[in-house]
Amino acid sequence: MNQFAGNEADGLLQWAEELGVKVMFQEIERYPTSGSALSLYEENPPTITIFRYKPWEDWLQTVCEDRLRYFNPWFMIPLALELYRHLETHGLYRHRAAWYDVIGRWSLTTIDRRAEAFAQQLLAIPHSPRRFIQLVRRALSAPGSG
Repeated sequence: MNQFAGNEADGLLQWAEELGVKVMFQEIERYPTSGSALSLYEENPPTITIFRYKPWEDWLQTVCEDRLRYFNPWFMIPLALELYRHLETHGLYRHRAAWYDVIGRWSLTTIDRRAEAFAQQLLAIPHSPRRFIQLVRRALSAPGSG
């Protein structure tokens, strides 16, 4: 994947490969619709697909930079979220029964919340990836989004 040379995507992609997870990037030349997703994890065989809606790329990157203060490629967030899903699904990542966010306010009892905390720590994102996820969902549910 020469297009990722020199950024932290290389390390995450290499880790996925070492875990036996195939990572695919699907470029889509249209805007996403309300039923669209940014990523998909398939358990058998372990595969993570990142959907890159080309007309939305600049907006997604701007959201990451402005709202999360995260300046690496936006697709690292869904990649890390799905990689966590793989780790936990296959028992490769152990967690204590009660996980808490950094300041201990919310119990991370769902796999989605644990994946968000994992991605935030792994990618050193100053703010929760939940902000990114919520903005994307809001945009997809807006009138005229499909």
